Amino acid sequence: MTSRRVERSPPLEAGERPCSRHDRMAKVFRLDWARSIDGAFDVARVLRHELHSEGLDIARGRCSAPVATALDPTQGHILTMLHGRGTLVADETRLLVAPGVHVFVPSGFRTSLTLAPGAEWIQVSAPSASVRGRRLIVRDEAFLAATPTRDSFLRWVLTPQYLSRRIFLHDDETLLSRAGRPISWFHTTMFDVEGLPPNVEGKPVFRMGYESRTEVNACYDLSGSASVRFFENAADRGPPGWTSWRPLDGETVYLLDEPLPDRPSSAGSPVTRNRHEVAVSGHVSLHSLFDPAPIGFEQHTPGEYSDYPVVADPESDRACQAFRAHLRGYDPVTDALSLEVASGRADALQATEAWMRYERARENQRLRENEVLNWIAKTGIGRQQTLRPWMLRA
Repeated sequence: MTSRRVERSPPLEAGERPCSRHDRMAKVFRLDWARSIDGAFDVARVLRHELHSEGLDIARGRCSAPVATALDPTQGHILTMLHGRGTLVADETRLLVAPGVHVFVPSGFRTSLTLAPGAEWIQVSAPSASVRGRRLIVRDEAFLAATPTRDSFLRWVLTPQYLSRRIFLHDDETLLSRAGRPISWFHTTMFDVEGLPPNVEGKPVFRMGYESRTEVNACYDLSGSASVRFFENAADRGPPGWTSWRPLDGETVYLLDEPLPDRPSSAGSPVTRNRHEVAVSGHVSLHSLFDPAPIGFEQHTPGEYSDYPVVADPESDRACQAFRAHLRGYDPVTDALSLEVASGRADALQATEAWMRYERARENQRLRENEVLNWIAKTGIGRQQTLRPWMLRA
């Protein structure tokens, strides 16, 4: 999105009233849409570098008429299409972008973006000092839905509670947070909670507790209803306890950004940083930014306030090294096929070695998902019908 002077945030009309610090530091807020400087499209701020701990900007854009704009070359960007189609030209590389396509553009690239009416997108931006990568990366979710091994998922992770598409991870060279840590970018769908273990109120919920990281969640697709509540630790707002439930919709953002405690918890006291519960009837999809980015395998257990595993020393952790080896072995296939399709050269792919490797990995994915379904059947929690619509088809 074009910028005014050297602003790092997406452009707004000169008369637009910025949200107050109180508004923006709320844990849950709805998007506040405004017109771009040239009046060509609408833009809404999700994250502001000057207010939020990650030190990054996130914005959503949408247009009802054809749009031609540019990305700020002094920044690096992650661009994800939510609805509609467009064309992104980064230096000499021309890419077709559509839902399920994610592009990392390093700083220094001359990048234009042309969008069809009805397009909607979300964009993460960072100044050049916080840009880790120097290579243009295209990630098409069609090619993420595959794993080189039947033992574990890789970037497309189906669980009894959610489907996680892990677009950019710790080892991907994209953007850094203000603290200098690699960030990650996920696309997640949380399922109907019926059948999950109940909380203290007897209500089935999806439980999480990100003690090791912050998370920004930008909802964009909701079927049915969803709500979130948080365990509040702040002494200045009364004794610790749960907040009220806050409704979510397709234009809601919720933040998990409690600061690290000043001192460790006393013996026997639970760590409750960023503990939260989500209740869903239907499904809700969102895009998430983690700081720092998770390393290794997905690990969320129904009924527990679980985090992604914290790996103290990735270089000596065998499971982490095995996961990284799988990434290094299959990511070149994902990136090569994603680039070819986005460049309009899909017709010639099926005779290539990369395509044959993808087909084998896709079959592994289907077999692994069936194993998850069989495991659920054995537990008796009765969520097979909830998962089936999100499983890969032959």
